[in-house]
Amino acid sequence: LRPGGLEGWDIGTRLLQARLRGDLDDWVRAERARGTLPPAAVGEHWLADLLTQIDDLAEAAGDVPVGQAGAPADVDLVVGGTRIVGAVEDLRDDLILRIDYGRPTPKRCLRLWLSWLVLTAQGQQVDGLVVTRGKARTKERARLMRVAASDDRDRATSHLAMLLDLYRRGHEAPLLLFENASGAYAGSWAPDDREAACKKAADEWITGWPNQWGDRLDAATQMVLGDLRFEDLLAIPPRADESGDGWDGRDDSRFGRLALRLWRPVLADVTTEAR
Repeated sequence: LRPGGLEGWDIGTRLLQARLRGDLDDWVRAERARGTLPPAAVGEHWLADLLTQIDDLAEAAGDVPVGQAGAPADVDLVVGGTRIVGAVEDLRDDLILRIDYGRPTPKRCLRLWLSWLVLTAQGQQVDGLVVTRGKARTKERARLMRVAASDDRDRATSHLAMLLDLYRRGHEAPLLLFENASGAYAGSWAPDDREAACKKAADEWITGWPNQWGDRLDAATQMVLGDLRFEDLLAIPPRADESGDGWDGRDDSRFGRLALRLWRPVLADVTTEAR
C-alpha cells in the first residue's frame, strides 16, 4: 500500500517544495483530498516517515536561505567557436541551490557542475550546493554535493570545450560513457591499482539477483551493446584520437579513458558529504 518508485518520488517532491515555500500543511491536506496517500494507519505512518525525510533535507541546507529562487541567470558565451546560450536556474544570490527528494545520482552531480562551469566561464563567481536524500540502504539522512566559487574563467572554459568535444564525438559514434559505471570507475581509479575501480564499476554495470539493475540494462545500452559483459567492455581499446592532451594514456580501455576524461575534473571540483 505504500507508494514506491516514481509515485513515491512524485509525492515527496511536491511536499518538499511545499515545505520550502512554507505551505506544507495546505499541501498535506491537498494530498489527502487527492487520494494519493495510503489509507488509515498505514498512510499516517508513511506520511510521518516522509515528513521526517523532508525536514532532514531542509535542515541539511543549514543557514542557506531555501525560499523562492531568483530569476534564472542568462548564459551567452562562445567556447572554441561554439556559442552556448541558455539559462541557469535555482540561483539564490551567488549560490546555485537545489534541494531534491531524489538520491545522490551522478546525473545530479554533473548537472550542478555544468551549471557552475558556464557561470564561472562568464565571470560570475558562484557556489553550488545540491541536497538529496542519503544513499539507499544506508543510515544517511541526507547527502550534500558542493562546489566552491572560482575566478578561473580559463579553466572553466577549457572544461566546457572538453564537454563540447565529447558531445560531438557522441554524434559521430556511440560513446562508452554510462550514467553510473563511468563515474564509479573514475572515482576509484588509481594508476597502480585498477582493481578497486573495476569492482566499483562492475557493480554499477549489472548487479542484483533475481531482480537485476545497472547500466547494462539501459535501453540505449542494450540497443548498441546488447548483453555485453563488463570484462568484454573493458577489453574494447581506445580509438586512435582518444590519446594525447587531456587523455590519460595509463588506462588501456576505451571505457576507462572516457570515464577519466569526463569525471576526473568533475570529481576534482565537486565534494560530497553525508549527513
